[in-house]
Amino acid sequence: MVGKYNEPILILGTGALACLFAARLAAAGNRVRMLGTWPEGLAALANLGVTLANEDGSLRSYPVKVSADPNDFSGVRHVLVLVKSWQTARAADQLFKCLAVDGVALTLQNGLGNREKLVEKLGTERVAFGITTGGATLLGPGQVRAGGEGKITVRTRDEGDAVLVSISDTGRGIRPEDRSRIFSPGFTTKAVGVGTGLGLSICKKIVEETHHGSLTFESEPGIGTTFLVRIPVRQRKG
Repeated sequence: MVGKYNEPILILGTGALACLFAARLAAAGNRVRMLGTWPEGLAALANLGVTLANEDGSLRSYPVKVSADPNDFSGVRHVLVLVKSWQTARAADQLFKCLAVDGVALTLQNGLGNREKLVEKLGTERVAFGITTGGATLLGPGQVRAGGEGKITVRTRDEGDAVLVSISDTGRGIRPEDRSRIFSPGFTTKAVGVGTGLGLSICKKIVEETHHGSLTFESEPGIGTTFLVRIPVRQRKG
């Protein structure tokens, strides 16, 4: 459970998880600050606050202070880093300008190497590393919906000439009308300007072209989706 804290909490990022954490921390009475670079996101957050969509469809907004300038938050002691991995180097530069000497930046990012990039700029004692098992969907600039309480299961199986990795969830499933397009570059079910639609197409390209394998899926609405990655044991050269 998120509790109230006396000092301001800075969230670095304005994406889905950044907005989810901002909303929950603000709802608990914390003074939340958000540092970002996305103009539309910053404008929405400044004008309307961070908006959380509840399961019943109702919306609740919470005021937050936002800026694109790290100097506006100079001396902050508590930071959550929730940007994409490719933005980590820039995040480190921003934090170098505003994180207090005795402050701590906690990275909850996906991917490898984020902590190391932050440490390189800020020092070991000012960086902490954590993980989050929650998900979120950005419905629009500054508006987020929690990902729910589903279960993700990862299994591996030796098929002799290949290794099978299956990743299953207990989510809503993929709509039948979307199934033929989910690997298409640019296809997204998110709001305009929110999703790039490149994640699955890039994954498929890496699996097929780099590892000479296959990436497929099975899905049932209301039950969940399973992605299947098959990688040959013997890799072709070239």
